[in-house]
Order: sequence, then C-alpha cells, then structure tokens
Amino acid sequence: GRSMKIQPVVDTLYPKPKLVQTRSGTFYLKPTAVISFKDFAHEFEARWLKAQLGPVGIACEVARDWPGATVRLRQHDDLEREAYHLAIDDNGIEVAGGSSAGIFYGLCTLLQLARVAGTTLPHLIIEDAPDLPVRGFMLDISRDRVPTMTTLFRLIDMLASVKYNHLQLYTEHTFA
Repeated sequence: GRSMKIQPVVDTLYPKPKLVQTRSGTFYLKPTAVISFKDFAHEFEARWLKAQLGPVGIACEVARDWPGATVRLRQHDDLEREAYHLAIDDNGIEVAGGSSAGIFYGLCTLLQLARVAGTTLPHLIIEDAPDLPVRGFMLDISRDRVPTMTTLFRLIDMLASVKYNHLQLYTEHTFA
C-alpha cells in the first residue's frame, strides 16, 4: 500500500529527521515551479534551490511573496535557529526555518526526497533540528594529494547537503 511506497523514500533521508509524518497523496513538482520567499534575507536560499533543480529539468522562477507559489520559504521565529519544518501537500511545498540556516537545511531534505522520488513527492510533514551546534569534518591536506579548489567546493557542497556546518583543513609543516 501507500506506506510501502513512501517509507523507502523516507528511509533514504540523512541524517534521519526527528519527526516524519506521512499522509496519503502525492504532489507533482511541475517543470515550471515558482519558488517564493517573504523576506529578502531568504532570496539566496530560493536562488540556490532554483540552481539545484535546473539540471533535473525543473526551470523554476523565483519571486517575492508570490501567491500560490509551488515552493514557499519563510522564517518561523518559534523554531530554533537551525530547525526546520517541511510540509508537502496538495497546496505545494512549504519550508519554514528558524533562520536562513534552518530554511537551507529544509531545502537539503527536500532535495534528498526529490532525488529518490523524482518530481512526484509524497505528502508529508518533516520536522528536524540538529542535536549539536557544530557538526564538522576534518580533512588532513598535508599528506598525500592536496585537493584542488574544485574538489574542496564539491566536498563543501556534499557536507552542506547532509547538514554539516564546519570544515577544518588540517595542515602541518610540509606545506611551504
């Protein structure tokens, strides 16, 4: 049934969200989606999502305070700074965060869902917040090959997509 189709999609999310409530139904993310934000502080997140969806054939428009938008971004002051609330239903997709970081993490979860489910997304509610304020990765760049800037940017994008917020490059005396 329904849960057998949704559960494998939800099980792919990393890190696992604190709360996932599935509902019956699906939402089709059209190729001409509109991403709307209320506050200009969240325009970056809207444009970032547009850039992520472009290569998969979703040519989004970005607009401020657009009624009936497909994806709606907003700040919710009752949420912790990096917490987010993601809801998908017949009215579209809403991502609320306690700050720009929370909205970004909600969008990362949305993209993880879209990578598995495609453009037909299950109706659900996800609420999550990090357990630790610093979630980091240390890379020793003084041994073996030194990564290129392209490799570092790719690593940063991958770490951000799973909600890491700290990268430490470790060097020793071997760096001139």
